[in-house]
Amino acid sequence: MKSKWMRKIVAYVLAGVMCIGLTACGNQEDSASATNGKSGTSEEKGGSDGVIKIGQIVTSLTGDAAMYGDYQVNAAQMAADEINAKGGINGKKIEIVYLDDQSKPQVALQCMQKLLDEEEPLVVLGPDWSGNTMAAMEAAKKEGVPQVCSSKSREITHSDNPYIFRTVATSHFVGETLANIAKEKGYQKVAIWYTNSEYGVGGSEGAKRACENMGLEVVAHETHNVGDNDFTAQIMNVKNSGAECIINYSIQVEGAKSLKQMREQGLDIPILGGDAFITPDFAKLVGDEYMEGVIATSAFVACDPEQVVVDWVKSYEELYGVTPDDHAAPYYDAVNIIAKVIEEVGEDREAISEGLKDVSGYVGVQGDYTTDEWGNMIHGCKVVEYKSGEWTYVKTMPQMEDYED
Repeated sequence: MKSKWMRKIVAYVLAGVMCIGLTACGNQEDSASATNGKSGTSEEKGGSDGVIKIGQIVTSLTGDAAMYGDYQVNAAQMAADEINAKGGINGKKIEIVYLDDQSKPQVALQCMQKLLDEEEPLVVLGPDWSGNTMAAMEAAKKEGVPQVCSSKSREITHSDNPYIFRTVATSHFVGETLANIAKEKGYQKVAIWYTNSEYGVGGSEGAKRACENMGLEVVAHETHNVGDNDFTAQIMNVKNSGAECIINYSIQVEGAKSLKQMREQGLDIPILGGDAFITPDFAKLVGDEYMEGVIATSAFVACDPEQVVVDWVKSYEELYGVTPDDHAAPYYDAVNIIAKVIEEVGEDREAISEGLKDVSGYVGVQGDYTTDEWGNMIHGCKVVEYKSGEWTYVKTMPQMEDYED
C-alpha cells in the first residue's frame, strides 16, 4: 500500500498538471465547442487501451472550496484502487481523470468540455457545488454522457435531463429533516436563515415547505450573501421575531461566521444546521464553546455506528490521515455503483445511464441507494449533535420522497 503522504504528493502533482491544462482549455473555448460530438460509437468512448475512463470535475483543489477537493479526489481514487486490485471491471482497470473547477461555474463548464473532447469518458463525476453542476451539465447531456454529481439543488434533477444523477440528499431533503427535528423538539415558531445561493435557497425552500406542512410558523426568513461578514441586522430581526429555534442552511464560511456572531450578540436559541455544519473546518471557525448543542444533518456522518461506515472511515483514515466527510462518501459510493453498472451492462453510455436509473437497494457508506424518477439516489439523512468538542450520532431519519413541482 502506498503511504498516505506519497498519495497526497501524487494527487497534488496531478492537480497541478490538470490546472495547467485548464488554462489552455479556457483559452480555446470556441475550438472545444466546435469539436463536440466526435464520431465513434458509445462502445468506443471511455473504454480504449484496456481501461475504463471516468472523468471527474472537482470542487475544488483551488479557489473558495479548496478544502473539499482532496476529499472528492481521494475517495473516488480509493474506490477505483480497490476495484482495480480485484481485477477491475470485466478485466479492465478504472482510470479517473480529474479537473479542478476552481469553485467557478464557468470553469466547471470548461472542465466538462475538456473532458468530453479530450478524454471521452464513459461517465463524469461531479461537480460538487450546485451552480457549477448547473453550468456544466448541459454539455454532458448534449453528448449523452451520464453524470453523477454531489450537488444538492433540487433544480438539477428537475431539469428534464435523463443523464444527471445525484449521490447526496437534496437540499429539500435536508431542509425537510431540519423541520422534522424542530417539530419533534416541540418548537412552534421557527426562523429560517440561509445563504443566497443555489444551495442555500434550495434548503430554505425545503425547510419552509416542510414547516408549513407541519403547522410550524416561520416568523423570520433571513438571508445573506456569499462573502458577507456582518450579520447584525439579521440577528436583530430574529431576536425580535419570537423564534424558538433557527434552521440555518448556510454554506460553510458564512454559516460559521453567522453562528459565532449570533452567540456573541446574545442570540442563544437552538440552532439546527444543514450538512455544511458537519464539514471539518466549520467547528474550528466557530469554536467549541459556541458549537455546543448545535444539531445538524447530512446523508453521511463519520460517527455513524453502522459497521460499513465504521470500517470505511477506519480505512480512509489509515490511507489519507484524515477523517472523511460528506464530500468524500458520495464519490466513494458513486465509483462503486458505476463499476457495478458497467460490469452488468457494458461500456455503452446509454446503457450505463439506464443502469443507473435501475439502481435499487445498493448499500454504500451513505446508506441505501435507490434511484427515483428524477435521478436522486439517496433519500435519507443522519442527525448529529455537537457535544464536548465533537459530533455525536443521534439517529437516522426515515427515507424521504421527492415530488412534482
